[in-house]
Amino acid sequence: MGINEKTKAEEKNTKPEKTAFGQQEKEVSMLTSLSPDGIQPSNLPRLDILKSILERIEASSQIWPEEALRAALKRFERMKKKSNGRKCRRQEFAEESAKRKKSVTDYWEENTLSDLKLYTKVRDQLQKELESIRTKSVEEVSRTKKLYSETLDILVIEMINRALGEITFKNPINSWTELAHMFQAAQLAYEAIKSKPREKAKWTETILNKIDRINSSIEIITKARDSKQMPKEELSKGRRIMRELGLILDRRDDIIVAISKLTEKATVYQRKLDTHENRKAFSKMNKKYELHRSRFYRDLNGHEKYVNLI
Repeated sequence: MGINEKTKAEEKNTKPEKTAFGQQEKEVSMLTSLSPDGIQPSNLPRLDILKSILERIEASSQIWPEEALRAALKRFERMKKKSNGRKCRRQEFAEESAKRKKSVTDYWEENTLSDLKLYTKVRDQLQKELESIRTKSVEEVSRTKKLYSETLDILVIEMINRALGEITFKNPINSWTELAHMFQAAQLAYEAIKSKPREKAKWTETILNKIDRINSSIEIITKARDSKQMPKEELSKGRRIMRELGLILDRRDDIIVAISKLTEKATVYQRKLDTHENRKAFSKMNKKYELHRSRFYRDLNGHEKYVNLI
């Protein structure tokens, strides 16, 4: 055993050591080595794929371009960006093509068309409003809602000004009434363009109906508790209400529990309505503070509201 260990130690000591110079030569030879065909590999995999595709085409010089184009399209028709030459699914290719950046010309054409559509809409609406109020007096025209300058749509205002200039150029204003009608038509046109038809939410009415039904149920149960004789219709309604709650109408303790549960349920519904009204009032006051601060402080000080009749 001692002789074997000694020979192994001597073999380890006699192994050739690697020098730094030799290691560098090996690394350089690996980096500068060529492919078996003698062509240095490229850093562009798509270009290598295209070269290999074109080299495999066997066709005459007359139809070679067509065959080359067909082969390239067949290979690259469904490739994503940064796919390293691998095909992708049609859905991925469609999503990738949708994300491609638009040129300045595309943006200019889209914005120009949208502005032209908006201007046409504004001009037609303005002419419509002028025709509708032409036969009315200035006092008979309905007043529009007051708008804060911070909330106005500047683009629509500019389009209205352009349309007013075009209309007055064709039909000059000859009286103060026509001038007032022009301003009123502009206000009505802006309101018609920017107004969004919204259906009134019916959830408040639904909650009020639920509260009414709960109060009527409490009234029926309370009548059953206080009076011994009840009409058959009210008695059947009271039994049905108690059955829905899992209680019995003939037991006095169950009647007390039912009244308590129904009262609590009605209180929860009423709290929802109160919270909604408080949020509406807070939003209104917050908007008044941001856009009309002087009126906000006047309301806080308790000044009486006055109506401007001008």
